[in-house]
Amino acid sequence: MKIKTLLLFLFVASGLFAQEICDNGIDDDGDTLIDLNDEDCVCTALAPTSLIPNPSFEERSCCPSQNEQLICAIGWEQASAATTDYINTCGNYLGNTSIPAVAPLPLPDGEGAVGFRDGQRNAGPQYKEYVGACLTEAMEIGSQYRFDFYVGFQDNVVGNMSFDMAFFASTSCNNLPFGGSNSRIGCPLNAGGYTQLGQITVSGNNEWVLVSFEFTADQDYEVIVLGPSCADNPNFRENPYFYVDGLTLAESGEFGFPLESINGSVCENGLQLTAPQVQGNTYQWYFDGVALPSENNASILLTENNPEGIYNVVINDSNGCSLSQAYELMIPDYFTEVNGAICEGEPYVIGSE
Repeated sequence: MKIKTLLLFLFVASGLFAQEICDNGIDDDGDTLIDLNDEDCVCTALAPTSLIPNPSFEERSCCPSQNEQLICAIGWEQASAATTDYINTCGNYLGNTSIPAVAPLPLPDGEGAVGFRDGQRNAGPQYKEYVGACLTEAMEIGSQYRFDFYVGFQDNVVGNMSFDMAFFASTSCNNLPFGGSNSRIGCPLNAGGYTQLGQITVSGNNEWVLVSFEFTADQDYEVIVLGPSCADNPNFRENPYFYVDGLTLAESGEFGFPLESINGSVCENGLQLTAPQVQGNTYQWYFDGVALPSENNASILLTENNPEGIYNVVINDSNGCSLSQAYELMIPDYFTEVNGAICEGEPYVIGSE
């Protein structure tokens, strides 16, 4: 009993049981991530309304019990002839049973998610599975968008801990699905009518990893398709299989409330950022995601002594927390004309320092 008590004390003392405090500028839980940079510090009130229907696969017409039952997920379609799998904890179906695959729990957003292949041992590297949906309203050409979602990885499975994730868009719902009955057509670009809007290498092990893209729509896209990149996965013989959940697609500005005003000059009397002021709200300003403990008012004054980077504020009210849009401080180059005589061997002071 004494040994167990001592071990528990050591765990607590070492910080293994610590939780991240989101407004003190300290890495409380020892994971090298501080404040808003830590996934423990999320303002749940921030999520805008996604242009993607049923963005977390929670609305369903049936409870999946076997492979290829995406039909149970309302608003979603098998985008490719190679079929994705709808998973849901309602029936304890957690991934393709022929691999077999098991999703990491808990799921990041509710009870549902989708599993997909990036190549298949017998069918080859071009056997790729995609999920797609018609948007609730089309993206507008020239508008800036942000696309956030989670990618899930199985537990320590060889060849399944890293891959290239991509997403594609089309201007017509008539292009969904793509590729006809050809299950080895590969990615949507091979079928025509699609544009790749983003790609990123994602890695993980028995976890969900948050992925975020920002892009400007170059067409009025009506369809989104999500899955592996077009390139062959070198580990296709290992039956690579991954998951996706919690998809939020919206205009970038909807991911944070706008600042009420931005006044002044950083090089003169200072630049003042002001958030919407409501009696009873509390405020906390951040620099590059790390709290500035002394900055707890609706406004912050930035001068040339402040470091360059991203500044924003979290507002807490009776409904929860909200994060402002980011303001990037960049100190401009300063120019001045000086008329004077410099004698040989004598110093000449320029400016106040």
